[in-house]
Amino acid sequence: MDSRPTLDVDATPSAPQGSDGVTAPTTVTVVVGPRTRLGAAVAARAAAAGSAVHLLARDRAEAGELAVGGSSVVVAGDTLDLPAGAALRVVVCALGPVHPGSPAVADVSDAVRRDVDTVQRLIDAAHGSPVHVVLVSSIIAVAPDESRRSYGGWKAVVEAELRRIVGQHPGAGLSVVYPGRISDSTGRSLLHTTYTRLAAAIDALLDGPPTSRVAGLDARLWLLVHGLVVAAGSLFPGRAVRRGHDRSLPDSTSERRPA
Repeated sequence: MDSRPTLDVDATPSAPQGSDGVTAPTTVTVVVGPRTRLGAAVAARAAAAGSAVHLLARDRAEAGELAVGGSSVVVAGDTLDLPAGAALRVVVCALGPVHPGSPAVADVSDAVRRDVDTVQRLIDAAHGSPVHVVLVSSIIAVAPDESRRSYGGWKAVVEAELRRIVGQHPGAGLSVVYPGRISDSTGRSLLHTTYTRLAAAIDALLDGPPTSRVAGLDARLWLLVHGLVVAAGSLFPGRAVRRGHDRSLPDSTSERRPA
């Protein structure tokens, strides 16, 4: 018996129409990880752009907390109506380990499986409507150091699972963004991206074809240095710099909850 949580999306003939009777283009945006700063920024931009926004809650308790501000909340297991002709956008701001480190496999695997299955059922139930999923991963998934291999590995697993799921659905696409450290949106930083800039980058990804991109100068520099270290290790194995000791990328705050 399939015990995974269900999240049904019903296509209904209730899409809004303009005065000329032509169906108006609509989008429905579901934010996975809405309690993060990034999730809040993504939801605000989507709502400002006229998209119907739903915050995904993992259970009833979380749904009650999310609904305090009047937000539209859907719980895994509930039904979400998708207007006919509407495009479904799923922005995954938090899935898998929240903080860099080496969490025990048993502490992460069940949560990852639950959240991935929820996204799968959401896409499954879209009934052929256009679907674009954006996964906010981490540059550590692409270039892990010794101290964060577990964190980066889980991020890579999540991406691989989402690619497999999306690949089973014609008309669905997956974009991935790999940020480094994310600064508070009120601050100014040339090195790190901010929540506001990253939310804008996600908008740009949603409006285009599926792709992947690195966000933040620090993430690009980290990727460059990682490549140089790997190359040095191949050319001079006896003198290679041990990864994780001489480089330092501050912990990404892409999935931290607001205080």
